[in-house]
Amino acid sequence: MKRAVKIVAFDMDGVLVPIKNSWDIVHERFGVLREAKALAENFFQGKLSYYEWLYLSTLLWIKSRRGGVSRRELEEAFESIKVSPGFKNLVERLKREGRRVIIISGGVSVLLERVASELGISEWYSSILVFDGNGKLVPGGIPVVEAGGKDRVLLSVMSRYSVKHEECAYVGDSLWDKEAFAVVGLSILYGGEEEELVACVRARTPEEIHRAILDYEKGLIECRVED
Repeated sequence: MKRAVKIVAFDMDGVLVPIKNSWDIVHERFGVLREAKALAENFFQGKLSYYEWLYLSTLLWIKSRRGGVSRRELEEAFESIKVSPGFKNLVERLKREGRRVIIISGGVSVLLERVASELGISEWYSSILVFDGNGKLVPGGIPVVEAGGKDRVLLSVMSRYSVKHEECAYVGDSLWDKEAFAVVGLSILYGGEEEELVACVRARTPEEIHRAILDYEKGLIECRVED
């Protein structure tokens, strides 16, 4: 059975960049990793909503610095983080083939903005950090992509462009991508380290991602989307 993949969506952390958690990069830089882990545990136990988790996590950063945290400080925290090799060429190839390439990430938006710009991807989704008129971080943010909510964002994108689930591929690396995997025709687990995550196919390089898309279009890969 032949079909066309019209949308290819990528996670950022662990896929487009080699780090597994961009939030922990900032937590470590500001010396609040232990406190941040406690907040995460409270969220997982249902004691905090996603927004409360977002608010309190960013508040930890702000309180760790006299005078608050500037956007520039956050950018500096990620200066050493580079786009993983091969993804710029992959994105360019996918776009030449007429596919819409997007990013849906739970990572830090300051890093995602740069990564998207370097890759030439204009459409990306994450929870947005907010800064005041002086460029200082405001606690909280705009919760665009909530934990466990990538499927809702992806379904909204597919609806906007009138794309069916079997015409969409998603590339992720962790259990945070489970919901997105469940609503696309082609789910690609990148890196292969998350044994509990069920995906159509595993890929360890950008080239293998592209090959999986082509094989899926030729009907060589069959997947069943879970409800």
